[in-house]
Amino acid sequence: MIGVISLNQSSGRCVNFRIGNGTYQLLNDTNTSSIEDALIVSMDRKLNTLSHLKYPLDLEFIASIFGIDPNFRYVEMQQAGRLVPLEGKWYIEVNKHHQRVRQRFSIAHEIGHKAVMTSKHRIPKERMAYNPTHEKDEEEEMCDLFASFLLGLRPQHIISILDDRGFSLTTIDYLTSQLNVSFETATRALVRHAEIPVAILYCLPTLIANTERFYVQRYYPAAQFPLTFKGKSILPPFNCLTRAWLGNKAAKMLELWQIGRQDTYTCLLEAKRMPIYASETREDGLVVAVIIQE
Repeated sequence: MIGVISLNQSSGRCVNFRIGNGTYQLLNDTNTSSIEDALIVSMDRKLNTLSHLKYPLDLEFIASIFGIDPNFRYVEMQQAGRLVPLEGKWYIEVNKHHQRVRQRFSIAHEIGHKAVMTSKHRIPKERMAYNPTHEKDEEEEMCDLFASFLLGLRPQHIISILDDRGFSLTTIDYLTSQLNVSFETATRALVRHAEIPVAILYCLPTLIANTERFYVQRYYPAAQFPLTFKGKSILPPFNCLTRAWLGNKAAKMLELWQIGRQDTYTCLLEAKRMPIYASETREDGLVVAVIIQE
C-alpha cells in the first residue's frame, strides 16, 4: 500500500504531550508551568544532593538515590522493562536481549515511574474524570521524557548543541557517543528542540516497477516541518537516497521536493544506511535528515 505525503496543517509541537490529572498534579507539586520544567525540578530535588554528576550517568547509583535496588535484573520478558515491588523494596527488570543503550533508556524510564509515583498516588482514582487508559498513556509519555532528561538530553544542553553543531546526522552521532544513548533517543531529543523546519525519516526499501524506492516507516518532525506522511509514503527518487544506499556511507545533497502541483521545497537531505527497527524486527534501511531551506 502506497501512503500519502501532504502538507502539515498543525502548528503544534513535535511531541503532543497528553495533559491529564497526573501531569497537573506534578505541575502543582513543582510549582512549574511546563511538563519539561516539572520533570527537571522533580529530578533535581534528588540529584542536587550529589556533589558531582558525570555523564554518562551510573544508573545503578542513580536508582539507589530514588529508592530502587541498584542490582538490576536482566530477564526473559516481552516488555522493555518494568518496575517491580517485592517485600517492601523496588526492583527494575530489563529485557536481557535488548541492546545496552536501549536497556539504559528502559532503566531510566522505570526510574521515572518511581520518581512520579508520589504525585500519581495523590490523585483520587475514584474521581469522575479518571480514565485508566488515558492516565497510563500520560504516565508512559511522562516517563519517556524523564528518561531522556535523566540520560543527559536536557533542553539547555540540546539547544546548545544545536547552536554549536547544527541539525545533522553527525550531531545525532555525537550525542549518542557523548551520553551513551541510542540513535533514536538522541534523534527525538534533537528534533524536539529544533526551531527550524526539520525532520528525521526512518525509511525502508521497496520495489516499484523494478526500481528500488524508499518508503517512510516512521518519522520525527519538528513543529515547523510542513509535511506529513500517512501510510507507507513513498519518497521521490532523490539522488541522495540512492548514493547513501549504494555507497554504504552518508550522503548529503540539496534536492527539490515537489508536493502536488504547486508546492515545491528546496531541501538539504542527509542520508545514511543503517539498521531500522520495527518492533523487534531489524531491517536494513535509511535514516534521512531533512532540512527545508527557507
